[in-house]
Amino acid sequence: MKNLNIVVFILALLNTLESLSIDLYLPAFPNMAQIFQTDIGHIQISISVFFAGFAFGQLLWGPLSDRTGRKPMLYCGLLLFIVGAAAIFFTENIYVLWAMRFLQAFGGSAGIVIGRAIVIDLYDKKRSVAIFSQQSQISGIAPIIAPLLGSVFLKFWGWNSSFAFLGILGLITFFMVYKYVPETNSRASLPDTSEDEKRLKDHLRMIISNKEFISSTMIGSIAFASLIIYISNAPFLFMKLHGFSSGTFSLIFGFNSLALITAAYLTPKLIKRIRATLSFYWQLHSYCWRHAGFISLYQLQIFPLSSKL
Repeated sequence: MKNLNIVVFILALLNTLESLSIDLYLPAFPNMAQIFQTDIGHIQISISVFFAGFAFGQLLWGPLSDRTGRKPMLYCGLLLFIVGAAAIFFTENIYVLWAMRFLQAFGGSAGIVIGRAIVIDLYDKKRSVAIFSQQSQISGIAPIIAPLLGSVFLKFWGWNSSFAFLGILGLITFFMVYKYVPETNSRASLPDTSEDEKRLKDHLRMIISNKEFISSTMIGSIAFASLIIYISNAPFLFMKLHGFSSGTFSLIFGFNSLALITAAYLTPKLIKRIRATLSFYWQLHSYCWRHAGFISLYQLQIFPLSSKL
């Protein structure tokens, strides 16, 4: 039981790596623009490239881990993540930054995809849901502390110290996976069969034809897209346009992250008390409020603050 608790912690750490990689370097955007001799817009592209790598990686790591095993693919993903972080630490070329952010995200996505597969391999459905909830709470701390931590790194050691931290954390996680995480895919050595392929197609057809799944996925996707737009533009709006310091920006960003985590904590409790039909409208209502917050952010461009912090 103790070893399984360690495994759950490591899998949560794998999730946290990805969150830290997104938010940790945000306070350094203005400094990075100077170092790379470009504008913040080009630095912002590194976030878009990161999510492209993350999305592409999710399509591959699952099937690969089914064929070759969970741990070998975790090793590959973590090594790519570490190499990407190390390369960014030494570069001052914007194109290398973009390429390595893609590589970093592609490798880091293995931890999220395979981590979930390992939980499903080890536990029944009820226990798996509880563990996913615990992991979300642990990894949910990252968006709050990451900008604050990144601001400290920027002040004392420079913009690239955030990527040194990510590389070291990735290396520590690699050795923890090696020592504590078991291989849970008992079918890794078995050849694929036509029956497996048919079952996969049937499952995909069933999911695509489920209207409730499609509607909920669309709402979640649009809301997540709004969040990504916010993350990409917040450094420019707060620090470049309105002159906030990196420390003040970190506090603002952390407060917003805390609000999102609070909503994520309350939503499951509300769903238990609200009928399924009302739950759909609650998602829609939450989406509208998130968009209202995003619109308020852009109002800062139209009605600038009278004082700079």
